[in-house]
Amino acid sequence: MRLTAYKKVYIFLTVAACLLSGRVLAVVGEAEPGTPVAGEASALVSGRAALQDGLYDTAADYLQRYVETTSVTNGQAEGVLLWCDALCHLERYDEALLLLDQHGIGVTNPALNAAFTYARASVLSDQEQWDAAQALLEGVPKGVGDAALRGKILRLSIRCNMASGRMEAAMGQYEQFLDEFSDSPDAPRILLDWAASLIRMKQTERARVVIKRIVRDYGASPEAVEARLWDGQLYLDERAPELAMPVLDALTTATNVDQDVRSRAWFAVAQAREQQTNYVGALDALNRAVSNQPNPELEQQSGLLRARLLIQSGEYTNGTELLHRWVALHATVPGASDALLNAAFELLKQKQYEQASTEFQHYLEAFSDAEGVVRALIGQAWALYELKRYAEAASGFEKAAARTTDETQKREALVQAANAWFAGAQYKQAERKYREYAEAYPGDAATPLALYQAAECLANLNELEQAGKLFRQLEEEQPASEYAQRAVLREAQLKEYVGDFGAALECYNRFLNDYPESTLSLQAIHGRALVEYRLGLYEQAMTDFEQVVKLGSNDPLAEQAFFMRGWTLYLMGKSAEALEVCRQFVQTHPQSRWAPNVLFWLAEYRFNQQQYEEAEHDFANLAAQYAEQDLADEALYWAGRSAAARHEYVKAIDYYNQLTARYPNSPKMPEARFAQGDALSELGQFSGAILAFDEVVKNYPQSYLADLARGRKGDCQFTLGSDDRSRYAEAIASYLTILNQPDSPAELKLQAQYKIGRCEEKAGSDERALENYMKVVYDFMALPGRKSATGAIWFTRAAFNAAAVCESEHRWKEAMNIYKRVSESGVPAAQEAQARMQKIQLEHWFFWE
Repeated sequence: MRLTAYKKVYIFLTVAACLLSGRVLAVVGEAEPGTPVAGEASALVSGRAALQDGLYDTAADYLQRYVETTSVTNGQAEGVLLWCDALCHLERYDEALLLLDQHGIGVTNPALNAAFTYARASVLSDQEQWDAAQALLEGVPKGVGDAALRGKILRLSIRCNMASGRMEAAMGQYEQFLDEFSDSPDAPRILLDWAASLIRMKQTERARVVIKRIVRDYGASPEAVEARLWDGQLYLDERAPELAMPVLDALTTATNVDQDVRSRAWFAVAQAREQQTNYVGALDALNRAVSNQPNPELEQQSGLLRARLLIQSGEYTNGTELLHRWVALHATVPGASDALLNAAFELLKQKQYEQASTEFQHYLEAFSDAEGVVRALIGQAWALYELKRYAEAASGFEKAAARTTDETQKREALVQAANAWFAGAQYKQAERKYREYAEAYPGDAATPLALYQAAECLANLNELEQAGKLFRQLEEEQPASEYAQRAVLREAQLKEYVGDFGAALECYNRFLNDYPESTLSLQAIHGRALVEYRLGLYEQAMTDFEQVVKLGSNDPLAEQAFFMRGWTLYLMGKSAEALEVCRQFVQTHPQSRWAPNVLFWLAEYRFNQQQYEEAEHDFANLAAQYAEQDLADEALYWAGRSAAARHEYVKAIDYYNQLTARYPNSPKMPEARFAQGDALSELGQFSGAILAFDEVVKNYPQSYLADLARGRKGDCQFTLGSDDRSRYAEAIASYLTILNQPDSPAELKLQAQYKIGRCEEKAGSDERALENYMKVVYDFMALPGRKSATGAIWFTRAAFNAAAVCESEHRWKEAMNIYKRVSESGVPAAQEAQARMQKIQLEHWFFWE
């Protein structure tokens, strides 16, 4: 039965564009009662069902038939709106709007008119025409339609304002909705939308207030469960996993949570444990996340997270292989390229530089995104830099600089390229790059650094004059820069390096005058103090060292200045004060890197004062306390020397043995072995001593001790000759090795020649003994210039031994001639020679008659 439009009845108008998309049926007013005929009702029911099933073409056909055949007012309105929704799903927006215009024009019922306006705004919003949609919604009179329709209009208006960037307007509408429709079943969803909007706006605290409101007021709703998950995620975004874990753990164990939420909660737990560096626990949570319910999106995300966790946990090969598979499967997924790049940076962070370089190369070969390529080039360059492949690193930085469109990134890459050349000791290349940068960007913040580094390159190339000029240029052109200040200090240090301490002092004074408030003032005062110390300006040095100690507090420079006061006092002749200062230093700074030097000096002072027992104790303690320090081996050597000075040869040998066992590559090894040989010979262990001296000769032939060891070996063999005359021949052979060394000192050769004579004499060959003694005499007399005291000793001994041989054979004339040479040589024994001549004349006068 067809109803007339004039009879007033209550009509329920369903405003539903699509149940799935959120449009709902609403009571819009009154109309005539009526019931569609059976065929018409069937078309409406079928059309609605097809729409719900997503069969939009079929739905449109049924609904079109219904609208065109029905004359029931409310039925036709419902059919129009459902048909409109089907058209929107088919993206036939123009047809949908035309349909609404055809059936909505002339509608006078306010509620029905509001329903059609809402439908038109929905179509426009589907096309992202947010402003046009919002304009329509703002034209709906307030209070028109039932609560359901008004709520839908307000929600769509919120959506339009959010999409158009009118955030604060949308925030006010959220409040309005909750004030008007707090009892609406949509309230929890609106609150959740509000929280999502605030999160997108990065208003975390406001979002958390809304989330807590959902949980408090609608705790049994699905939205409250979702809100708790978001709460945990917000804590993760804030890098606060300790706060996120209780929230997330509760969701993983709750009974009223569906599997999808539980899976996402476990995934968030994995992220939380990742932040806590609990990678094993994170992998376990990730396994639980994907096992709870198949979720394609979650599985996709979990594959990437798993690869990252494996890399972070040290399973670099497994992690990168999984990552490669993931990228291959999801190459078209947004962020796939970033995943590979981020993994490479993670490897870089983990100091896996070789693998990081490889992964950056994979990215460069697989992707062409301009920004990503630049990042990959820079990341790879850093990996190569850490691998000490500096030339390749420099090349990578330069490629990045050439490709980037970001000016800041370009400049940073250019500076790092120059730094890489510098680190690789390619100073010419580095100097050129630094200068190019300074010329290209004269006003840039990094230009002073570039000029400073260019000067450092010149200094490393030993072009010290040019380096000094560039440091001075930097100071003049960039006086306000920190590097201008550093340049003055480096100029001073270069002057020190070449020994021009006066010029260095002038630089330090200039710095302190020009930059009195500089943070580098302490370094300048300390540098000046050291120069004054070297120049012998001890009073000035003492004043500056005191100032450094006062100003420096725990600064390492203050530590050095502390004990340098002691050394300065010592050179000022104030030994007692010097010792006290140094003792205070080692008591107050036992862990200082200077402590071993100061302790060594204290022990050395005692040795020089012949306080051998105390010196031995101090040297031994130093070696034990600082066994890994450079001075430990030298301390053991001097502990041995101190013991030997007290005739404690067994202890001395023990110290030398400790040195050779602990520090076989020590530069003190030749001296230790030589001293060990001396100690053994003092104990009468000549065979052992010979072995020690032999080791010096064989293992350290370039040492100044090698010739002395040959001589001492001969001495031991000579001593053993008293029991075994064959040892004299061995001794002679040892002494001859000294004579055969072209660069042996003349005095040492005289000694060796003399000792050969002694061996010959002990062996019973007086003639050969006399020959060797006289060779010493003649070789000494032939020495040019002023004769050394050591040479005079061996000359005298040889001459007296030669004369004694002659006297033993009654060859008085030859003896007199030899003594005469001694008396005329001006050596200290000249008077003794004259006396011996007089004795021969008195006792053997008859010979002269």
